[in-house]
Amino acid sequence: MNAINVIYELEKYLLTEIKVDQNIQKESIEPDEDILSLGIIDSLGMLKLTKFIEKKFGIEITDEDLEIDNFNNLNNFKKLIESKQQGKK
Repeated sequence: MNAINVIYELEKYLLTEIKVDQNIQKESIEPDEDILSLGIIDSLGMLKLTKFIEKKFGIEITDEDLEIDNFNNLNNFKKLIESKQQGKK
């Protein structure tokens, strides 16, 4: 899956699954928008998103991956996913 598709899938999930739970009034998320400080996602949403990522992209998110810099925007999620997928090859 290319980088644009990764970001699209993450944005779609956040806006359809997480946004509803958080009652967020956004129609799109910019790839570099800080989703944590904007309140787009909370700790429960982060758990849901992590499970979605593992299932959708066939990777495992480890405790070592659970750093704020990996989870604060769509670009950083994409980088984490790509690095995990490359590590599987």
